[in-house]
Amino acid sequence: MLRTFTIRSELPVSAEHFWATQSLAAVNEELRPLYRMTAPPEILRAPISEWVKHSIALKSWILFRGFIPVDRHLFGVIEFTAPTAFVETSSSWLNQLWRHERTVGKAPSGCEVTDTISFKPRLPPLGFWQKALYILAFRHRHAMLRSRYVRAAGG
Repeated sequence: MLRTFTIRSELPVSAEHFWATQSLAAVNEELRPLYRMTAPPEILRAPISEWVKHSIALKSWILFRGFIPVDRHLFGVIEFTAPTAFVETSSSWLNQLWRHERTVGKAPSGCEVTDTISFKPRLPPLGFWQKALYILAFRHRHAMLRSRYVRAAGG
């Protein structure tokens, strides 16, 4: 059973500026202090747009509190259409399918970032709990995004 949810935030920056700052290191900033994703140093800071050009195949540990392994993520197809969308389709130990679509559109004060997550748990009875945890993680990510960009804008 495929499970889906969406989280949105308005940020006081342009879509172009937002995408220019996106990398796995930026994802880790959004996740901290709850989680951290591992990657080789050359990939950690590479802009997401470079991932597509180099067809990066990446296995990443998802670490709770930065050091307790909770999942092993295998990045699959990555599509990037600047400045509107990023789509990652992957799998992990917990999920047969993980699809993360991040779209960025214009908003009155800058841009609106929308994350839509769809996943198919390997153990369907755990899907309800996984969805609850993923919603909390993405709400946290968006709180961190708002904090980062409002602070940078001097708000």
